[in-house]
Amino acid sequence: MHAPTGSPAEYLAADHALLGPAATLADELAADPAVALATDLLVSFVPGVPDRDEHIRLLESTARDLAPRLGWAPSERGRP
Repeated sequence: MHAPTGSPAEYLAADHALLGPAATLADELAADPAVALATDLLVSFVPGVPDRDEHIRLLESTARDLAPRLGWAPSERGRP
């Protein structure tokens, strides 16, 4: 396995990774024609980096700030 070369920004671009605030991410995702056909949003983190509490904060932010900008709303199924 070869170590990545170039800057972190070049590595992330080659991996098609997106980083940034919800508004920026939503704009970048909306510009991708494949996203219009997507039914799922996969959010991933490197295990242990950052720590568990930061992962929880990022997941909550994704659900609260990013997902609604992409047209997602929580399901009402199963709620009283």
